[in-house]
Amino acid sequence: MIKICAPMVRYSKLQFRTLVRRYGCDICFTPMILADSFVRSLKARENEFTTHEEDKPLIVQFAAKTVNDFVGAAEMVAPYCNGVDLNCGCPQRWAMKEGYGADLLKKPELVRDLVHEIRNRIPRPFTVSVKIRLLKDIRQTIALCQVLEKAGASFLTVHARTPEMRNEPIDLDNLKLLRDYVQLPLVANGDVKSLENAEFLFKESRSEGVMSARVFMLEKILPKKDRVLFNNLQDKSSVLEFLENYYNIRPNIQHNSVQLTKCNFDMSYVQHRKRYINYWEDDSFSNFLGNIFDANS
Repeated sequence: MIKICAPMVRYSKLQFRTLVRRYGCDICFTPMILADSFVRSLKARENEFTTHEEDKPLIVQFAAKTVNDFVGAAEMVAPYCNGVDLNCGCPQRWAMKEGYGADLLKKPELVRDLVHEIRNRIPRPFTVSVKIRLLKDIRQTIALCQVLEKAGASFLTVHARTPEMRNEPIDLDNLKLLRDYVQLPLVANGDVKSLENAEFLFKESRSEGVMSARVFMLEKILPKKDRVLFNNLQDKSSVLEFLENYYNIRPNIQHNSVQLTKCNFDMSYVQHRKRYINYWEDDSFSNFLGNIFDANS
């Protein structure tokens, strides 16, 4: 089972990704980043994206609704990550009102164009993936997935709820049905509250991997009895005190053995492309998608 750490607002930053990789996560996503702000604002780029040489494989997730914004943002991060993901699954009202997230499920032609243009502009093995939710009519979901397959998507992550669903059980039957009609690698998402849940979803959905927010780390780091307390800590000093009192851990917060990658987002397209090609020639993770999703374990 391929374990993928989901994009989480405020959580999926570099420090968190570094931690979950130590506990068995195979791929990490960044938090969702607004592509238009990323392209236009230096401050947004500096705040939203940091990485280092050990932060691989890494997928940068963008919220985008225009081809220019998505392509522009993708070209900026391409030398520093393994792929980009288009968020078509966020059901939050603000996102859908602005035309992001699950609102894009109503616009399959636009999603197709967004994926197709990335595939045309940035060569493989760089990946372009899409995270979606199920539509009420499974036939529409199948049609969307097939459109994305033809557009050049590398893999799809499917949250097995519709945008209208919140805490209801996932629709496992329709998730399983997708496997019969879609040839792309599929990542299952939803209702993963334990490693046992993850294994069950992996086997039942016949997917290539499972995406979860925190379970892959928390199952191994914190016993259940400590998680409620830990999740309610409000600041860094409280976290450090908790680690010392409960686990006799005293993190050296001044020590940083891995240097941050200096990202030059202001390069020209030609410079970005050259940097990207050089990066992949030297990158041991350049074929991570094939290595990971072709695995049967």
